[in-house]
Amino acid sequence: LTKLNASTMLNGWIYCMFVHDNGDIYVGGHGLPTTTPKAYCQISDKGNDQGFISRFNNDLTTLKSSTLLPGSFHSNGGEICALNLTQSADGNIISAGWASPKNFPVTPGAFDETQNGGNDTYILKMDKDLTAVLSSTFVGGSKNERWNRMVTDKKGNIYLTSYTGSSDFPTSTGSAFDKFNGGTTDGFVIKMNSNLLAEVDDVFHNAAKKDNLKLIKQLLSDNSSMLEKIDKYKRTALHSAARFGGVE
Repeated sequence: LTKLNASTMLNGWIYCMFVHDNGDIYVGGHGLPTTTPKAYCQISDKGNDQGFISRFNNDLTTLKSSTLLPGSFHSNGGEICALNLTQSADGNIISAGWASPKNFPVTPGAFDETQNGGNDTYILKMDKDLTAVLSSTFVGGSKNERWNRMVTDKKGNIYLTSYTGSSDFPTSTGSAFDKFNGGTTDGFVIKMNSNLLAEVDDVFHNAAKKDNLKLIKQLLSDNSSMLEKIDKYKRTALHSAARFGGVE
């Protein structure tokens, strides 16, 4: 700690960072940083601060890629903030944070494609050049889920913990605590696989959320095999989730 090897500024609040295996430095937060050509989202919503992910070379002399996340941070489109960044097992980028905009980029067939109210947790996977969303989902209930922390394991599973005020927050079959414990907020822990895809035994449990029960009954009534039903349904779901707390 005797020498400052490199330092740079960025127009925004930075809440997370990591160093990729290739040496590039990724940072995320919310603000209005410079974006780069071919980035996933280059234009701000009416000039407001937005969630963002930016990528520098290792000596911080070059902004290699930088993207906004759709949905303004302020009142015009809701809030969005990148709180966690890490590298996936296949070298892509995983981000998690909170999001309330209706236009946040969830992918078709995601565990939860609809914003549920308040601020929902999001988990998002992008290519390392920040040009495309590979998979993305909301996770939340009707109240707020905000500040969160994320880690991954060697198999690529994603673990995330935070707090929720939602009595309808999704939990999985056989979890240690599957009901809201009272008070203002509960803590929660979730586990998802690397592609945000479902374990077979979780698909039908979680699919009952919202209006999907009718689809489940339809799939169960046809003559296709279980694997064909799962392929046809193509839902994503939580590997597992548990809540704990009762925090006032």
